[in-house]
Amino acid sequence: MLSRPSRALCVPRPTSWLALLLALAGFAGAGRVLPANAGGVVSTNSTAAFLDAMRGGGTVQLSFTDALTLLTPVLVADDTILMPAAAGGTATVSGGSRFRLFHVLPGVRFEIRDVVLRDGLSTNGGAIFNEGILLASNVLFAASQAVGTAGIAGTDGAVEFGFGDDGTEGTSGFQASGGAVDSAGDATFIQCKFSANAANGGKGGDGGKGGAGSVRAGHGGEGGVGAPGFGGAISSVGRLVVAGCAFEGNAARGGDGGAGGSNGTILGAGQGAAGARAAGGAIFSAGSLMLTQSTFTTNLVAGGSGAAAAAPFTNIGLDGAGGGSASGGAVASWSTGVVVNTTFYTNLIAGGSGGSGAAGTFTAGDGGRGGDALGAGIHVRGRLDVTNVTFAWNSGTNGVGGTAGGTGSQDGSPGRLGGSAIAADAGAHVTVVNSILAANDFSTVDGPLLDYGHNLFTDAGPSAPSASSLLRTDPILGGYQVWSTGLAGCLPLSGSPVVDAADPASIPPVDQRGFPRPAGAGPDIGALEVGVVSFRIGGLVLNGDQGMAGVGVLVGTNRLVTDSSGGFLSAPLTAGFYILQVEEHPEVYTPRVVQLSLASDITNVVFRVVRTTLSLVHSAVTGTDVLSGGGVPNVLYRLEGCPDLKVWQVLQSNTSDGQGRVGFTWQPGDVGSWFYRLAVP
Repeated sequence: MLSRPSRALCVPRPTSWLALLLALAGFAGAGRVLPANAGGVVSTNSTAAFLDAMRGGGTVQLSFTDALTLLTPVLVADDTILMPAAAGGTATVSGGSRFRLFHVLPGVRFEIRDVVLRDGLSTNGGAIFNEGILLASNVLFAASQAVGTAGIAGTDGAVEFGFGDDGTEGTSGFQASGGAVDSAGDATFIQCKFSANAANGGKGGDGGKGGAGSVRAGHGGEGGVGAPGFGGAISSVGRLVVAGCAFEGNAARGGDGGAGGSNGTILGAGQGAAGARAAGGAIFSAGSLMLTQSTFTTNLVAGGSGAAAAAPFTNIGLDGAGGGSASGGAVASWSTGVVVNTTFYTNLIAGGSGGSGAAGTFTAGDGGRGGDALGAGIHVRGRLDVTNVTFAWNSGTNGVGGTAGGTGSQDGSPGRLGGSAIAADAGAHVTVVNSILAANDFSTVDGPLLDYGHNLFTDAGPSAPSASSLLRTDPILGGYQVWSTGLAGCLPLSGSPVVDAADPASIPPVDQRGFPRPAGAGPDIGALEVGVVSFRIGGLVLNGDQGMAGVGVLVGTNRLVTDSSGGFLSAPLTAGFYILQVEEHPEVYTPRVVQLSLASDITNVVFRVVRTTLSLVHSAVTGTDVLSGGGVPNVLYRLEGCPDLKVWQVLQSNTSDGQGRVGFTWQPGDVGSWFYRLAVP
């Protein structure tokens, strides 16, 4: 059968440069001695068994195969290591979209290795709320949410004896932070992946309507304000280290403002509330941040929409409320931080729209202002140092202003849009060196930025660009590529001006993938290094344990033929990224395709023939044949049968699962014999 990754993520081990950064951060593997009699092996996906093993801390090993869906959040009160029981294995723990998975108490050290954590739900830290010391390596955080509770709508004003009461105000929504992890302590993430997590601030409650009394009419109640959303994947107010991690499709959203209640007759309607801000589509850091050798793609931050003004019964139309701001499509760094060897690609910021003004017989209301959208890559409020980073084609939309209520009023102004790569507030201190800042439709930089040289800007860059930086220049990058080893990115192509153009005195010793710098005549600008160093790619094509001679293997565009032992070797090859596959052949191989990044010799690639199996269990009572078999994951198999081995007919079709297993049930009827075979269309 086709092989599946044996780990939650297939990424390289930390390089010496990465280990140095972690040592400087104080997280280089030092730990306390765990209780000798605690922990244990959890062999069933039972919440009770899991809680029993977690009690008292120690090393907890997971040996179950099906996902464990927790029936309650787990309190981590003692130093604990959580990991699979088998070397190279993985295990999945889920919150079932009902609960947060773990709460780490202050002073407690919680280490997680090679585990999938998914479908957690809370107001802060959908998967983990950390108040202690959290260390995660090779962990997949997927589809967890921090959801702020919506505000409560105000009550409508009562009417008694012709007197209408005022409607009451809607209450504010509640903040959401850390779709996957909310950390108030120390947190370190090494070679983890964060996918499709979200932090959604709560909507403000609508104001109640004023009572429409015949003697007195009540005011409408004001709407409650929306609540902010911080950190679609991670929100941290403590020390945060992120090394070798991938962030894909995470989102932080501000809550919409609550609508104002309409008035009874003559008195005023309630004022609608503004949409809330959001910051950090993937990471929100209000503490110290160390970020290296990572990648961010398709993360989103969106401000909440301002409420339209409530329609008045008569007289004065109110203004619409403003939209919420959006800051940091991938990262919001609001304290101190360092970013090295990292790619930001197609992340998005979207300011919230302003609410429409209301019409009135006396005056009409203006539309609300749209929310600002700043820093599609990174938004900075404190100090941030950026070295050898690639910002490529991040985008954004400023919030549109609300429409005017009528004659004499104005549409709301749109929000401000700036910083496809980096936006910095007044007073922030941002330095950038050896980096690519590429954008299509709006400025690469917004706010103060110190150009320390050897950068490339596709526009005019900062207000005071360095003489060594390239302005209004195409970086000539390849498309965003994902490989089985090394994190994804955009590799400079032949003729790119970033090649050999970085400052040798400012470069880290390796690039985003761990390749040494420099690889050519000089170091390259950006996160990925290219060069002319030559390497070899080789391996075997096997049927069982026997090599297969004469099989065609494609290494990139180079065609090889296996020798008498099934071996193949391609050399010399430059450092870069290659696709390997066996040519069309009557046999089916696993894996079908190998994608790898080449920084040294790789001579252990193995393709194996997949052996299709079929077994039969016959029920003498019902006359039913139950067949199981397969071999290749996720393909459509045909079950064919006949009574005489002459004319085969298609009986059923089924798709194999991720492990290549497929099953069929067939009733052959009253025949003396019946034969079966599997076929792939």
